[in-house]
Amino acid sequence: APEHAYDPVFFAEVPTAERVRLTRGLIVDLALMSGLWPEDGYVVPGATVCAAGLNACELAVIGLGWERAFGFDDAKEHPTGEVDHARMRWVPLGPQTTRWKGFELPFHKGIV
Repeated sequence: APEHAYDPVFFAEVPTAERVRLTRGLIVDLALMSGLWPEDGYVVPGATVCAAGLNACELAVIGLGWERAFGFDDAKEHPTGEVDHARMRWVPLGPQTTRWKGFELPFHKGIV
């Protein structure tokens, strides 16, 4: 785990091998909390509960699948795209106004 919060300026100064190690760790965390890259016969999460606003948390929506994450997996039409809060499986902790808004992933030169 990193010894400090993520800061793009500081991260750019971290040696490449360490940046790769930290990035791999995040990918493993993401796979575990979202069910990305599932293998047949293995358990995948039924929901993700995490701190809102974190890129990994917002990426977990993709692993869960849009339908399951936002409660659209009930075989009904959802023409307005309104989230079904009773059925949603992506649960951000934070203010009640928190909602998925997308995210910005930083670009770092030198990471292979």
